[in-house]
Amino acid sequence: MITSPRFPYLEIQITVRGRTVQEWAYMDTGFDGYVAVPRGQAQVFGPHDYVSLWELGDASLAQAEEYLGQVQLVGLAKTFLARITALGNE
Repeated sequence: MITSPRFPYLEIQITVRGRTVQEWAYMDTGFDGYVAVPRGQAQVFGPHDYVSLWELGDASLAQAEEYLGQVQLVGLAKTFLARITALGNE
């Protein structure tokens, strides 16, 4: 079990091609993807793996760069394969 001093945020590590970022992540149970990061922060991962089209909450469409990587919840030993989506500014 993990508890967070910053609920509803959990501390995570994201690793893409050997580059790791540790950050607090908002746990959005309505999000259909794995992990979304601000576009500006995703640049540390280098070139994206592919581009996808997302339908946002207001029904508009947005293209997003995506990376294949791993995510680890800080405090758990297990690492999860994940699609990291660079979308928005938060």
